[in-house]
Amino acid sequence: MKDLRILDILIIIVGIVFVILTATWTLSGREGQAFAEVTSLGEVYLYPLSQDGSWEFYGPSGRMVVEVKDEAARVAYSECPEHICESAGWLTQPPAWTACLPNRLILRIVAAQESEDDVDATVF
Repeated sequence: MKDLRILDILIIIVGIVFVILTATWTLSGREGQAFAEVTSLGEVYLYPLSQDGSWEFYGPSGRMVVEVKDEAARVAYSECPEHICESAGWLTQPPAWTACLPNRLILRIVAAQESEDDVDATVF
């Protein structure tokens, strides 16, 4: 393997800095209030992350509990067979989401002012 030249090292450093800056910008918190958006059986409900509480929803597989606490939201309980939605844990920033397919419920974190100019980190 040949020795690295100064220009090669400079290109590597610029690439690393670019990746770090892009990741920081994409994953940084958005300004404004965030909401927990729950879609259950076609109905959409918005709960501010600034107000703690828990809400029950019923789907084809049974009861579910969505909890908001300390600026985060989660599926605290579900009567679905796999409990994958519970294992997602606490969701804190957009565009985080979890879904319970047997109960037809989607929980996602949304910003107060989403615009079409916002970057969706999951679809780069």
